Amino acid sequence: MTIAPAVKQVDVIADFVFAGFMGDGARFGEDAILLNDGYTGDPHSSPACVQITCRYLTGSVGWAGIYAQCNLGQEGENWGDYPGMDLSGYTKLIFYAKGENGGEMVEFKAGGIDAPGKQYKDSFKYTMGTIKLTTNWTRYEMDLSEEDLSSVIGGFCAVVTSRSNPNGLTFYVDSITYE
Repeated sequence: MTIAPAVKQVDVIADFVFAGFMGDGARFGEDAILLNDGYTGDPHSSPACVQITCRYLTGSVGWAGIYAQCNLGQEGENWGDYPGMDLSGYTKLIFYAKGENGGEMVEFKAGGIDAPGKQYKDSFKYTMGTIKLTTNWTRYEMDLSEEDLSSVIGGFCAVVTSRSNPNGLTFYVDSITYE
């Protein structure tokens, strides 16, 4: 009898840092994007999940985003100053998401960090497009089997726009794993 080896996973919440603020998040910081990566109200997997609240302020650029970035023990954000993780052999990124009220529109991505003048960059760029969230935890999967995962800096990304969410929004992500 042959026993299949255990599936090895990379836990994005544990192994990456939600530090890459973009758009209004980079411009206004926590006034535009409030991140709680230890939210215990209703996680998909105990003990906590990631809660993201976005608000649009006067002078808004109309969009905001946040990357979970590979920092390899460094502090703060990584737009290509440090190398990414080599996740060659992994074929999918699985995560769960839900909205506070339902109807929240969020684009989920992975990879894509390629800042001019930086030494390192992601070896791939993948987007699921914009998804309309419900109030129930829903499983999503990115098929990365055709992607080059030899350098993963941007392990997971969420982007929202004021056009799709004019009153702002709160949404949740959890159990984000490369498998």
